[in-house]
Amino acid sequence: MIFNFKDLVFEGLRFRRFRKYPWNSKKEGKAYFDKLIEDGTHLSQIKYQDLMKEQFDEMIHIKLSWSMIFKILSSSMIILAIIFWLPGFYISSIIILSVGVIFEIFSKLMERHAYEEYMAKDSSAELVNLLFNH
Repeated sequence: MIFNFKDLVFEGLRFRRFRKYPWNSKKEGKAYFDKLIEDGTHLSQIKYQDLMKEQFDEMIHIKLSWSMIFKILSSSMIILAIIFWLPGFYISSIIILSVGVIFEIFSKLMERHAYEEYMAKDSSAELVNLLFNH
């Protein structure tokens, strides 16, 4: 399954981080980025920008994958609520519909978080430039 978000194209669903980075923990990652800043070379700047872009892309992919799952669950619950409503199971239908609405809210929240990550990704290149050209 391939899906788009703004100018990004993602293939398949991803629910956690799989990419291998040159560090194993947040502390090592911070030290790695600090070392790139200390080097101050153009190559370090490009590597810093590329790693930031990869991390943002991965987080956007994860958030959109969760959004898609919540949207599917929401749609399924709404259809199930309609099916339960027809024979007269009104209370069950309302409960199922409420769960469907909650899933839809989660879906929208994940989309919003993905959009925020996208905006942060756009501004990160300029911030890295400022960081290296202080």
